[in-house]
This record gives sequence, structure tokens and C-alpha cells, in this order.
Amino acid sequence: MLGLEASGTYRTDGPVEFGAAFTWLDTGFSEDQTIVPGVTDRFLVFEDDELAKTPSFSANLNATSRFQLDVAGGLDGFARLDYTYRGSSDTVSQNRDVDNILNPFFEDIPSFNVLNLNVSVGRDNWSAGLFVKNITNETAVMMFLTN
Repeated sequence: MLGLEASGTYRTDGPVEFGAAFTWLDTGFSEDQTIVPGVTDRFLVFEDDELAKTPSFSANLNATSRFQLDVAGGLDGFARLDYTYRGSSDTVSQNRDVDNILNPFFEDIPSFNVLNLNVSVGRDNWSAGLFVKNITNETAVMMFLTN
């Protein structure tokens, strides 16, 4: 498996900070699985099949702002917006058998995007916050179950 990860943060002169991170993976198998009679089942891993449930690309972006509110003697405020992308992947690595018949458990897991928001205020030893998870109500399929 080969991969590359990178992340960074940019701080402005003001109260806003931006962050980003990404991951790229080449999860293709480098060779065909060896057939061992009586041991290896019918569905094999072939060269370039991808590692199950592992996307080739994923990334996240965020923006954070810290601020002061002139209310009730002054409150410290915080707001953060997070965006996450997870690329598509497969349910199993073995997508076909030795006779090139498709594996009935093989499904494509589609990519998805998630947007979250966190806003809070506080002072001294207390804080109150609101966290909105998945603002756009995106359905993120993580796996398929078959009978």
C-alpha cells in the first residue's frame, strides 16, 4: 500500500483560522492471490483489486473563528465549520472468483460529504454550546449487508 497524507493550518491576522487535510491511498494488491487447494475459498484477490472499505481519497476542511461578545460582562465565543469528504470504496476486496463470476457480497460504497457546525460561548469555568452534525442531512453509506 502506498499513501500520502498532508495537513496544514493558516492563521490570519484576525480571529479566523483555516485548516485542511487530505489522504490519498493506493490500496491495489500488487499480485494475484495464490490458490491453495482446500484452503483458499472461491473468491480471490487479484492484482489491482482494492482493499475493502478503504477510499482512495479523503479530505477535510475547517474554518474557526474566536470572538468576544459584549454581553453579561463579556463572553468568549467560538464558531467552527467542518467539511469532510470520504471517497468511494468497496465492501469486499474479492470482487470476482476464479471463473470471473462476480462476488454477490461485492458492492460499491458511494462517496459522501458531511458538514458540521459548532458554536459556543463561555466565561471562566463554564461554557454552553450548540453542535449541529451533518447540516445537509447527507446519507453516508458505510457498508451493505446482504443475506
